[in-house]
Amino acid sequence: MRYSPERKEAVLRKMMPPHNRTIKELAKEERISEATLYNWRKQARDKGLVAGACKACSQKLGVTDALAEHALPLMDDMNGHPGMARYQADGYEIITF
Repeated sequence: MRYSPERKEAVLRKMMPPHNRTIKELAKEERISEATLYNWRKQARDKGLVAGACKACSQKLGVTDALAEHALPLMDDMNGHPGMARYQADGYEIITF
């Protein structure tokens, strides 16, 4: 089955803070196979669409364990927060929660 890029993005966002939904939960809720969701997540990472998460913010929000489950690196090169200048220079859109 083919999914629109918009649906794919919306589902991927549910895996990230502040939602932190597991693939198992999303598969059931969205009626998409776990294998497909794992594949989408891998594709997003391989394309560099997800660099990581802010270490300080994830600790403050209590989502560090959930990020670890998703194998997202914690970024902390600026006093516990990730520096954004290099990403903006590379044309990334910075999304904050």
